[in-house]
Order: sequence, then C-alpha cells, then structure tokens
Amino acid sequence: MIFEIEIYSKDKELKAKQEITKELSKLVNDIFDEHYGFSRKSNIPIPNIDLDVDRRYMKYQAKIDENKRIYRR
Repeated sequence: MIFEIEIYSKDKELKAKQEITKELSKLVNDIFDEHYGFSRKSNIPIPNIDLDVDRRYMKYQAKIDENKRIYRR
C-alpha cells in the first residue's frame, strides 16, 4: 500500500510558509511512520507555479496482510 501526500502552505500573519509546511510534515510523519509503521520513501520540496505557496511531496509505503497487520517495506 502506498500513500502520497502533498502539502501546500502560504504565509500567515505570524508564521512563514516554510515553518507551516515543516510542522505539517512532522504531523504526517508522526502518524504514518511512528503510529502506523509505514516506511517513508520521499520527503522533498517541489516547485509550485504560485511562488507564494510552499509545496512538499511525501510518500509512505507498507505491506498490509490479510489480518490487517502492517509491515514496513
């Protein structure tokens, strides 16, 4: 099973877009890697056509058996 996540963020009054993206990336990683045991395959910044938007691509992978157990790949 593969999950692909893309995060988009814009500057807010007191937070920069890169800081928001970093916090969201950590939350996604906490769930997929630490809680569910998926293996992270990608975590890269990618360009966005709107330069006011920060964008990050994350990819997680794991194998799930017939008993719904999750195994890292």
